[in-house]
Amino acid sequence: MDKVGYWDESEVKGFDFTGEEYSMCGIKIRKTACLSQLIKDGLSELPSAFGPEMALPGPKEIGVNNLHEVFSEKSLDAIFDADNPSVHVSSISTDNENEELRYLRCQFLTRWDTPDVNRTLTDAFLGRPHSFELFKSFSQKQELLKAAEKLHDGDLILKVVIFLSKTLKPSLFHRILRGSPLASQHYIAFLFTKNNDEYENILAMLGRFNDAAIRQFTVLSNNFHKRGKLQNFTKTHFETSKDKTLVSNYIDLLRWQEGIADGKLLGESVSSTLSFLCADHWHEQKSSKLSPQTFVQTNGVYDKLYDWVAFNARAKKECWADISSHFIITSWSGEVRLKTDLSVDNLINQLCKLSAPQEVVQLYLQFLDSQEKKIEVAKKIKLHKVAIDGYVAMKDKQGLLNYVAYLNPNSVDYKYANKILMGSDIRWKS
Repeated sequence: MDKVGYWDESEVKGFDFTGEEYSMCGIKIRKTACLSQLIKDGLSELPSAFGPEMALPGPKEIGVNNLHEVFSEKSLDAIFDADNPSVHVSSISTDNENEELRYLRCQFLTRWDTPDVNRTLTDAFLGRPHSFELFKSFSQKQELLKAAEKLHDGDLILKVVIFLSKTLKPSLFHRILRGSPLASQHYIAFLFTKNNDEYENILAMLGRFNDAAIRQFTVLSNNFHKRGKLQNFTKTHFETSKDKTLVSNYIDLLRWQEGIADGKLLGESVSSTLSFLCADHWHEQKSSKLSPQTFVQTNGVYDKLYDWVAFNARAKKECWADISSHFIITSWSGEVRLKTDLSVDNLINQLCKLSAPQEVVQLYLQFLDSQEKKIEVAKKIKLHKVAIDGYVAMKDKQGLLNYVAYLNPNSVDYKYANKILMGSDIRWKS
């Protein structure tokens, strides 16, 4: 049995191709460096740290001069070179390095080639690393802009236009803008908040002289203390323009605003100024320049704008009586009607938004022509009597029954509705 076991066992472990570490002659690669150093130092005894798989004859049996009898020439060379990292390179790492070298060589050889337009724009759109710098010729840049416009992304179009503005001569850049209304519009919107001079130059280049003049007029208006420049500019650019009257009226408004409330209204719009007067100077005499009515006449404010501004200004002050006296009139025959071109629906909705009292809203509900709208608003603000009267006017008994079911049986409105339902003088539709 011992002889049979002898053939099944071996003190030398073979090369394992599936192991996690490469080995050489039964010795792991990471230990061959130590072995190499020991052999070079002429040590005659190997440490036991190499393990039983590296069981070699002792120094008495074999010396260093007889190592060739144990190891092949190739194995010895590998052992002696194991402590030199520059010599030993695995075949796997060699393949990876060769593949990487081929990739880097390809990248190096094509580094100056123009990249694909669609791929570059896709990277820019998705926020991935990209560069427009390799698009050098005029035709390539035109193609880049056209492709960006097809994507219909404003930020991407603007990014390409800014790149063109930095890399093209002004004449060529202007030629591209003149041929691309979409790109020019995005660029103008960008310049509007960035560079006033360039904004005006681009507008003039595109032939939009009136827009350029209005822009410069706006800038000068914001510096009204330099009114001399504003007046000279107006005479030069708007003397024959159809906007001459509008510009002249606006300058008059600036002069008026300068002397009101320590100039805090200077630069405000007509509607904002009117709102200030309606809120704080509603009861001023017509002879006063602070009177809202005088301001309306002087500045040619439309009645519809005046009514809406006055309505909101007095409602925010909760001056409901002022609103009623301004909008509701009673004829000599006692007929009550609304004196405004504003929509009754808009007035009622605004009153609800401003949390007006129920009796104020009810006052305007009578001017609604549609009973359905009256009922809808009445339900919203819990004007139960108005809703009940609406169902009665529509002769909708079933609708009234459904509505009464949600009322408090002990409330006055419930008793009022129940009395109507119990009566026989109404011919119901259902």
